[in-house]
Formats: sequence, structure tokens, C-alpha cells
Amino acid sequence: MLGLVFFIPVFIGFLHSGLVRIPTLLVSVLFFICSVQSLFAGLILDNIIKTSKQSFEMRLIDCEDRLKTKGM
Repeated sequence: MLGLVFFIPVFIGFLHSGLVRIPTLLVSVLFFICSVQSLFAGLILDNIIKTSKQSFEMRLIDCEDRLKTKGM
């Protein structure tokens, strides 16, 4: 969102004058790249957490089965 906020004035200025303010354009592009990178990092971390929880539950089930077979 922040990248879009910085990009709108650059785009409007380009439509009016045909000139682009490079520093503002670079800032908007950098914010956009950071947001996309953060999105994918969040998706990867969420997947790691789900896999870890699933693995933990499978180990609990395995331990429970072992205790049942020993007769405790």
C-alpha cells in the first residue's frame, strides 16, 4: 500500500508533464519489492509452522500407540 501511495503522485506527474521523479519512483518500487518479499516470507513461515505442528501431532500419536502396546 505504501508503494502505491508513493507511486500515484509520480504517475499523475508523468501524465501531466511527461517527466518522472526518479527518487520517488525508486522509493515506491523498493516498497513494492519489500512487500512482495514479505508476503512470500510469511507464506513460507506459515507452511513451516503447519508442517511442524503436523509432525508434532504424529509423534504424539506414535508415542500413544507405543504406550498402548506395552500395556500401560
